[in-house]
Amino acid sequence: MSVRMRVQEVLGEAQKDVLMKAWFFPAVFFLVLHWALYFWKLAAFIGHAEPIPVHYSVLVGIDKLLPWYWTLVAPVLATGVLVVDGWLSLRLWQRAVRPMAVLLGGWAAVLQLLFFVSTFLIVLLNVGV
Repeated sequence: MSVRMRVQEVLGEAQKDVLMKAWFFPAVFFLVLHWALYFWKLAAFIGHAEPIPVHYSVLVGIDKLLPWYWTLVAPVLATGVLVVDGWLSLRLWQRAVRPMAVLLGGWAAVLQLLFFVSTFLIVLLNVGV
C-alpha cells in the first residue's frame, strides 16, 4: 500500500470521529478569528517603514518601537502550533494511540483560544476596539 493511500485512509478514519471534529473545528475557528482580528485592526501598519509603538506585549517587551512585522508574531505562532499539533495528532491516530491524539487535539483548541484572547487584549491595549 502506498504512503498516499495510507494517509488518505487515516484521514478518512479521523474525519469520521466525533471527538476529532470536536477539537479541530473550534481550533480552526479561533485561528481564523485570530487572523481576522489581525487584518481588521493591524493591517493599516503593514508595509510602513517607520516603527510602530507597542505599549505592552509579553512577546516583544514593554513600550517599544518595532517594525510592523513584529505584529505577526502571535498569529504566525498560533498557526504553527495548530499545524504541528494537527500533524502530531494524526501521527498518534495512525499509531492507534487515539485517546492521546484526541487529548492533544483538545489542547490545540484551548491554545488557539488563549492565543486569540492574548492577541485581542494586545490589540485592545495598542489600537483600541
